[in-house]
Parts: sequence; structure tokens; C-alpha cells
Amino acid sequence: MYAYIVQDALQWNSELGAYDASHGIGSPENIVNVANAKVEAGSTDAVFGSQLWDTISTDIINSINIIRC
Repeated sequence: MYAYIVQDALQWNSELGAYDASHGIGSPENIVNVANAKVEAGSTDAVFGSQLWDTISTDIINSINIIRC
């Protein structure tokens, strides 16, 4: 059972200097059910695409509203 846990775990890859989700098959895999990160000054959390999209969309809408004024 221990072998399966190690095989399925997110392992540190010393060659990449990062955690590797490929599980030794060489292709990237998804990591799901992770909470949103803090998007604020000083945060070192990983940010998701949806958080970036929301931020960029809000900035664009605010810029358009400023131009309209």
C-alpha cells in the first residue's frame, strides 16, 4: 500500500527544483480542488487562471468607465 501512496503523491523533483505532478509518466497532470490564493501585496500563494481573469476583467471595465467619464 505504501508504494501506491508514494506513486500517487505530489513528489519533489530535484532535477526540476519543483514539485512534479507528472507521476513519472512525463506529461503534466491536473491538480484539482485547491482553494483560491490570496491576491494581495506580499502574498506568495499560487494564483489560478480564474483569479487572473477576474482581475484583468475588472481592470478593463474600470478603464472603460474612466474613459467614458
